[in-house]
Amino acid sequence: MAATLVVTLSTYAGIDLRGELLTINPHLPKAWDEIKFNTQYRGTRFHFTMDHQRIVITSDQSTEIQVKNQRIALTANQPTTIEYQDGAPMKGLVFDLDGVITDTAKFHYIAWKNMADSLGIEIDEKFNEQLKGISRIESLEKILAYGGKADLYNQQQKLALADEKNREYVELLEQLTPGDILPGILSLLDQADALGIQCAIASASRNAPHILEKLGIKERFAHIVDPQTLTHGKPHPEIFIRAAEAIGITPQQAIGFEDAQAGIEGIKGAGMFAVGVAVDEPLQGADILVDTLAGLQLSDLMRR
Repeated sequence: MAATLVVTLSTYAGIDLRGELLTINPHLPKAWDEIKFNTQYRGTRFHFTMDHQRIVITSDQSTEIQVKNQRIALTANQPTTIEYQDGAPMKGLVFDLDGVITDTAKFHYIAWKNMADSLGIEIDEKFNEQLKGISRIESLEKILAYGGKADLYNQQQKLALADEKNREYVELLEQLTPGDILPGILSLLDQADALGIQCAIASASRNAPHILEKLGIKERFAHIVDPQTLTHGKPHPEIFIRAAEAIGITPQQAIGFEDAQAGIEGIKGAGMFAVGVAVDEPLQGADILVDTLAGLQLSDLMRR
């Protein structure tokens, strides 16, 4: 009887007790209207009621769990209701740009280093890793703080410095060709086309449209989120939520691809399945980690 219960909870309720958080990914049989059960994980007792559209969870301690790839905070002894779509298929792909589709980090580094040198601030490639996935102004703020000059420039001067850096960066981008597309991307786009799956870009770069044009693949993406329209930068999930909405799906129906920790946190905050491309740093929270997208089969990801 105990073994049968474990199999039922694992298979149909989607309970997984092996990770950092208790994880739920329910797939109830159509003949079942509802399932109720109790379980305990790391000293916290949980009561679950779930049907094909919602889960109601009560825990005896305040904690966090993961439901359908989304991290959920629970308050002790207060029922939390989570709406979901049972068996909702993956219907879209959302890509970061730099480090996932192509690698313009070398151009960013050259432009930022030249600007920093002009201000008497010395940065190296290790420091440059901190600038991945964040906006131009945020990058400038980090450089000024690193050089102890954060208070020497007003906002107008900072904008001028950021524009100066971007002009040099855009000039360097003219060197890009389709040969600079990273391994695996064209295959994933071809697979998405064959399955009728739309793709979107969620990049902090205002130069994303120009970069994709230089690579010759701009038309392969149904939408490119304009970062200037956003209120929050990564790791906030806003850009990923916008990307999913723009291609007519919920975030839970999307697979996100990122190479930066801030991006992975944004993807998971949106409730997406996260593929982390981990080349230079470990990425915490990704659902799967790869060192390259080459050989990745979209059909395998869609079943997860």
